[in-house]
Amino acid sequence: MKNIKYILEALIIYPIFLIIKILGINIGRKISTFLFLKVGSLFRSNKNIKKNISHAYENLTEDEKNNIVNDMWINYGLTFAEYLFMAKFRKNKFSKAQISIKGKDILDDVIKSEQPAIFISGHFANFELMAMELEKSKIKLAAIYRPLNNFFINPFMVYIRKKYICKNQIKKRYRWN
Repeated sequence: MKNIKYILEALIIYPIFLIIKILGINIGRKISTFLFLKVGSLFRSNKNIKKNISHAYENLTEDEKNNIVNDMWINYGLTFAEYLFMAKFRKNKFSKAQISIKGKDILDDVIKSEQPAIFISGHFANFELMAMELEKSKIKLAAIYRPLNNFFINPFMVYIRKKYICKNQIKKRYRWN
């Protein structure tokens, strides 16, 4: 049953990727945020999301929870579209800067010291851009990733990650006890 679900997802996602790639990043972001806002809850229940929000923030109103959920879907939509333009991010081929680095002096100190360092990123927005920027700064980097559940889409994402984000990708493995 999961295989059928994954095939259907891939049959929907790949054509959307193609449309976004043809139309460009700005229109692609608008299309994907619209889609995620409208159909995202078909894949993840807004009810469960709100329940999880309530665990973290006990005193939020329903409107505040709805705003967080909407912002989450918008964030997913933006990230979804941006994956198709990793080559442009890698080469800074945008008319306007898309990435800013805060604490560049700290990064420069790490590079100069030539000492090993661990960089930790939260899973926010397109967090993988951090790994790309570190690699572009000539830091010898390895990124740990968890494969997508959908094995029809995962090879495409691994290709993008290895080609544009971080060449040394370490696949997270599970232990079954």
